[in-house]
Amino acid sequence: MRAATGIIASVLALALLTAPASMASAGHGSALRRCAPRSSTVISTDVHAELYRYGSGIYACLRSGGRNTHLGRAVESLNNWVCTETPQECRGVVSAEALAGDVVAYAYEDRLIVRSVATGATLHDLELNVLTRGGLVEIASALRIVVNSEGSVAWIQEDLYPTHDDNPGPPRVYDVFAVDSRGFDSLRVGLPAAPKSLKLAGNVLSWTQAGESQSAILD
Repeated sequence: MRAATGIIASVLALALLTAPASMASAGHGSALRRCAPRSSTVISTDVHAELYRYGSGIYACLRSGGRNTHLGRAVESLNNWVCTETPQECRGVVSAEALAGDVVAYAYEDRLIVRSVATGATLHDLELNVLTRGGLVEIASALRIVVNSEGSVAWIQEDLYPTHDDNPGPPRVYDVFAVDSRGFDSLRVGLPAAPKSLKLAGNVLSWTQAGESQSAILD
């Protein structure tokens, strides 16, 4: 009996030692739930949400479940494009998409949109900065957008001036703009070359301009 008791005790001790490792592998070590369709192309992802392209559309979804949000048409769909979604989903080209937490930001035609994927609420909706210079209308486009989980957003914008009466317009210039709880802010305007490495870590915005580091704090 003592031998049998010893064997049972050894087995129980081994089970107790191995149980935490098994629980850890089934818990924290497990893969995050995917919400984007298997046949989609994931553009950006974090622990809360995914941003993806499916067919000719751009979508966002929550990992915790719920309805997938259609943002607009992918830029790539403009070449040999045939809409496969509903008429409402066939309108509007989306570009420069960014995701942070459950907040998504993107350029939509000539506007910049920031939305909550969780609620569907629009946090910011503004026209890309369009000005006139020398009588020529500026064509503005967002080259890169960054956003944080609070909805603060910043972007690099290219300002292109078309020709007029076969005469070339002013040279294109670049800007760094931001929107946070304080409103719209022109951080840098009229730059001759596009800034690089635009990043938003928490509320710290940073980029490089002519090889030099630049930064700003967003609220």
